Amino acid sequence: MAAAQPSTSSSNTSEINVIQEMTDYYQSLVELFAKGVNFDLPGNGGPDCLEYLSETQRIYETILGLTVVVVAFGLGHKLHLDKPMRPKTWTPSTLRSILAVSMSFCIGMEFTYKLCTQQLLFIINPCHVMCFLQIVILNLNPYTDLAQDLFKLMICGLHFPLTACIFPVTNTLALPGEVFTFWLEHLLLLLIPIYLLLEKFLYVQNIFDFSYTLRFYAYYYIYNLLILQPICLVSMVNINNVLCPAIKDPFAGKYYRLHTLWHQLFFSVVIEKMFILLSKLSKLKSE
Repeated sequence: MAAAQPSTSSSNTSEINVIQEMTDYYQSLVELFAKGVNFDLPGNGGPDCLEYLSETQRIYETILGLTVVVVAFGLGHKLHLDKPMRPKTWTPSTLRSILAVSMSFCIGMEFTYKLCTQQLLFIINPCHVMCFLQIVILNLNPYTDLAQDLFKLMICGLHFPLTACIFPVTNTLALPGEVFTFWLEHLLLLLIPIYLLLEKFLYVQNIFDFSYTLRFYAYYYIYNLLILQPICLVSMVNINNVLCPAIKDPFAGKYYRLHTLWHQLFFSVVIEKMFILLSKLSKLKSE
């Protein structure tokens, strides 16, 4: 029995070393991505934000949310009836290139601000993801199924920048030009789809077609529940208000996340149909 003790001691030391290495690795990631996040600012995250909801409630809400996602995605896929596009040669206009460069500048500045303040984790906020999506659409040949599909999905999420403009959260922006970049980014997110619509290369869906809304809604909640939520729980950073409600959230309360299940779908439908009506009006005026 005595001979086995050194082996057991060595094994324990090895396990401790592995745990220490994992802890050091985690700390280095936190320092890079979230060390600068000020948890004293309301809505930014921290222990109080993490404990806003119980673990049991988060689990139940995640199961419910994923169930809704499966139903929405299934319905969206079943109702999707678009015909394939015929590919054509295409050269981007000067204005389209300027808009692509402007949006790239905005997201580049956001990346720089987040890196300087050690808050890089906020770069995966849905509005920033929407920036990347618009840059991709601006650089894609519009006469392809991918470009048409991404454009139709993108307009279902225009309530993100619109909500950010109506309820701006700028109390965490302290560096010179950071508030200006915030407004420029969100205004571009609203103006670029209008330009793409007036360009008449990309087409909106039928006003009675709900397939894109349902698919976008499903993608959004998959991103929220399966990607953002685990990151937020580990880092305690409140990205997209996954951990606790925003300071200006009109639905703040114990069930604020359940409210998102209906109001995100509602606003997505409303903004999509308003954009389609805008498309119809622009066609009537051009005729």
